[in-house]
Amino acid sequence: MKNLNQSFRTLTAKIGGCAAALAMLGLVTLASADSPGKQPRATMEIDQLLTSVHELTSYNGDAEVRNQHLAEWEQLWSEDATFVINGTTTFTGRDAIMGFFAGAPFFNNNWVGLSPSFRTLVAVQGNTAEVYLECIFLNEAKTVVAERSLSGTVKRVRGHWRFWQMNNDPAMPLF
Repeated sequence: MKNLNQSFRTLTAKIGGCAAALAMLGLVTLASADSPGKQPRATMEIDQLLTSVHELTSYNGDAEVRNQHLAEWEQLWSEDATFVINGTTTFTGRDAIMGFFAGAPFFNNNWVGLSPSFRTLVAVQGNTAEVYLECIFLNEAKTVVAERSLSGTVKRVRGHWRFWQMNNDPAMPLF
């Protein structure tokens, strides 16, 4: 980062603020490309995994959509995953977890799952990452029907990020 700051000052002195800012954007992009010790690609892939949570838990009032979403949802979990609800109920293995989700309200109603993106956290540590996201579900009347969090550890399985040791608890209060 020290080299980037020095480069920015040099560019600013030579070519002016606007051009320097564009050049700096290019330098930051190059510096953040996949390289040893850096994980921006992993973070982007995990962000997509977390985005899938709300895509697949929304609009499941139609049986055909519900079944398609459940099939896609299943692929997001590692075979050896655990899922703990409210710190008390544990489901072990993808099949047991899917049994729970098949009966979950958001897979059986026409709700919409939303997430305050500024409260989503991803911390990559090699082939695992700690994650936190919030799920705010609205019904068709636009009434909040559930506020939950999904947190825990995801891991890379055969080149893809999968939910592994996950917890489902009430979301942290906004205020």
